[in-house]
Amino acid sequence: MSFAEPQEWYPAEYRTHFDIECQGNPLIETLYPQYSEAEFLGFITNMPELPSHFFSMPFEHAQRCIKRLEKAYIPSPLDYEIYRHIHSELVNGYVHRNPITPMQQAKMLGVARGQFLPNPHKNKQTASGSCTLLSGISGIGKTERVQLILKMFQPVIRHELYRGHPLIIDQVPTVSFEISNLKSVKALGVNFFRAIDKLMGTNYTQQWYKGKQGTYAFLVEMQLLAERFGVGFTHIDECQKLLAEAKKDDSPTIHYLESLFNNVGVPIIMTCTEEGVALFDTDSHSDDESLKKFPTTRRLTSGRDIRCERLSFFDDEFQQFIDCFLPLYLFNGTPARSEEFKGQLYDYSQGVHQVLNKLLRLFLDNVHRKRPEPSQYSDVLKGVFDNQFGKLKPALQALKNKNAQMYENEVEKHTPRKYDELAEMQDDKLELSNAPLEPRTLHTSVKGPRVCSEKELKNL
Repeated sequence: MSFAEPQEWYPAEYRTHFDIECQGNPLIETLYPQYSEAEFLGFITNMPELPSHFFSMPFEHAQRCIKRLEKAYIPSPLDYEIYRHIHSELVNGYVHRNPITPMQQAKMLGVARGQFLPNPHKNKQTASGSCTLLSGISGIGKTERVQLILKMFQPVIRHELYRGHPLIIDQVPTVSFEISNLKSVKALGVNFFRAIDKLMGTNYTQQWYKGKQGTYAFLVEMQLLAERFGVGFTHIDECQKLLAEAKKDDSPTIHYLESLFNNVGVPIIMTCTEEGVALFDTDSHSDDESLKKFPTTRRLTSGRDIRCERLSFFDDEFQQFIDCFLPLYLFNGTPARSEEFKGQLYDYSQGVHQVLNKLLRLFLDNVHRKRPEPSQYSDVLKGVFDNQFGKLKPALQALKNKNAQMYENEVEKHTPRKYDELAEMQDDKLELSNAPLEPRTLHTSVKGPRVCSEKELKNL
């Protein structure tokens, strides 16, 4: 067992909940009530302002101002709805996980249970965790959106005394982690441990990274950690990597996810690209194929199925991008604020948030550095696009032709792969319950021939 030393924690402050069913539950009463939409937007919006003397600044100073725009975040109406949904799921998930009740303490500590009192509805609710699927094309900020919303909750809440009684618990309201490139249930577990370690200062990753434990042991340990730290909500990112196995109804990965979070009662939100959505599409010409996909689709969209869309030319959000990057006090009366220039921006970016952000920043950089005449702004923008977005042109053209799958394929070709420590390991190191394999030759830089394991020999 690891002892927690969280890097960032906050003392629990309790507020009596309006719902009588939630009253007397410290995990719920320490959560801040839902923010109003105005409060939420005030926290999540980030629109750095360019100084009014932007064009008279030295270029080095202007670069710093432009760089800050990289972190600009302009919320959409969907953001507040997602926040309210997560808050509601968080509270509902805690309803039957009250740490001051004997039953929950017995569950967490593994001690003898008290007197049995039948309550079928309570057991049913405890044994099921809601799952929400949030999907959309690459580059529109799905992960950023969810992670910013999760930061509206405290990372770790420390309980010490509740209603005059000792309560020594470090509560983790939300956890977020990414799927490894390895399609392995153990790799999923290690990434979960890494997320817990980052929040709690524990060392579960080190204990389990190269251990001899089997798949079931990972499942049990993840459930124990979710109970021990009062995990209330889980975000799993890049799920298209994991859900490629969803075509098989008996996929161990899918059952692993379902068993893990349903048994604990922790609601989850999964983010994936359009590729992941296609795996759940039950609108098939084959009834048999639709029936095979239906159980997985039903389970993994039991909460909500939320689609994130790219910007529309007529959206207020798209106009807010222009107001932030090309403010009136700097570009009023110039072609940069014309409808033609706005249409050019949309045609080049196709409403993809990350593309639009980079395009506008590079435009500002070139305008400040080269000082072109306003009549040349359109040519400057075209030059930036041709020079810096050449590799993405086929992808953006595919999006313009409403071919999202081709867009994803083209984006994947030119996306630098993140360093994935788990993916550097052999698949069988994580899949087999035996000890990690040693190098197959005397020279560690040479990969030896594939050798059958004892498990594989039995199947021959």
